[in-house]
Amino acid sequence: MAHRVVAAGIAASGALMALLCLTLPVQSFLTPGSRPQIAPSQLRKALGAGGHGSSTSLGSDVPFGLTGGVAMATAVLAFRALQCKGTQRARGRHCAVTLAAVRPAAKEAAPQQATQVVTGETLEAVMKMACDWSGACYAIYWTRALDDMVVSADYVTVARRVELLTQGKTSSFAEASESFRLPVSGTGPVSSVYKTGEAAFIAEAATRSDLERKDIAKEYGIISMGFIPCGGGVLEIGTSQGSETASWTSLPIRSMPVQALQTAFASLGAKYVMLWEAQDGYFSVAADFVAASEVKTRRTLRGDDKTFCSESRQFKLPAEGHGPVASASSTGKEVITPNPGQDHKLVRRSLAQEFNIKDMHCFPVTEGLVLECGVPTNPILTGNALAAALQMQCDISGAGYAIYWTEAGDELVVGGSYITPARKAALEAQGKEGSFAEAG
Repeated sequence: MAHRVVAAGIAASGALMALLCLTLPVQSFLTPGSRPQIAPSQLRKALGAGGHGSSTSLGSDVPFGLTGGVAMATAVLAFRALQCKGTQRARGRHCAVTLAAVRPAAKEAAPQQATQVVTGETLEAVMKMACDWSGACYAIYWTRALDDMVVSADYVTVARRVELLTQGKTSSFAEASESFRLPVSGTGPVSSVYKTGEAAFIAEAATRSDLERKDIAKEYGIISMGFIPCGGGVLEIGTSQGSETASWTSLPIRSMPVQALQTAFASLGAKYVMLWEAQDGYFSVAADFVAASEVKTRRTLRGDDKTFCSESRQFKLPAEGHGPVASASSTGKEVITPNPGQDHKLVRRSLAQEFNIKDMHCFPVTEGLVLECGVPTNPILTGNALAAALQMQCDISGAGYAIYWTEAGDELVVGGSYITPARKAALEAQGKEGSFAEAG
């Protein structure tokens, strides 16, 4: 993986005492929600190698965070995230949703092979994409804790959250379900699906006698519910009254491509995934997920909420075409596209260039269904974000200067530099007009 390099030097009595280098993925500077595993002591001792930040909220196209342009103060706050330890949570209260069209028949992603409980970004993607794909307004992931099934994570679409607020409700059915413990030995839908491994559907939740949560389902206007085996747990999805959700007469999906998603995030380090579905001779995006760190990085750099996934939704790809999505579907094999921005067969080539997509992988899931995932290149720091990063590095380490090195072909060149006021004053006192950083 390409890295950008910040070099910081410590000067005293006019002599260069040390040259310290910090090599970090650029998103470490840019994501206030991410918390790389770098302690201040490490920075002061050797400005040691950094790590990738971890997500603090479900990734989506519209989470909370930075908006608009990049101001100096915002960039400084983003850079301070370097001092904190990584954390992660699985709660989707600020995530966007694109409602899928109501489909007449249930779709199945792939036979479930994974038996381990789904966690991390894979779980975040599963919940958000299940809602996208089915038109559900919420998702709950149930896992076993001793003799009970408990809520491991939940997700509520932005459209549903807005509707609840108009009704004066500050919570949701998914959140109200968190206090429930459902006996594994019970006969309710969650326990039954967990034991049998077979999906279940409830058309009218409020009238279902074996549903322990029927009263809160009625309170929150939940209409239909689906229960799907998912890894070592059960994925629950549901609809509600109102236009923010679909209407089901049967369960629209019966599984999710958990293994492919696990491969994408755990093995490939993907920052986005898209589920392409073939209908009427064309593939279109049925569901997507973007890692929170990637969303925040792109917003900081671009000043808008656009992502590669959000813009890919505008495309329809010929099912009989020769691009990676169609090829993965027709051959039944994974198709890897390095540097997709240079691939003339890719309809979204200019889009891949715009969002700096380095590698693209397309996995055939089942007939007419392809999972795409990708890894963007580390974006280059510029402007106020770069200035703040360099200044903050000197503030943290006590360095007299900082240099930002970036790739230019096969070479590293100086992309920016910073000299502390104290160092400038010392150089002027020595009669020097330039500095080591400027000479670099």
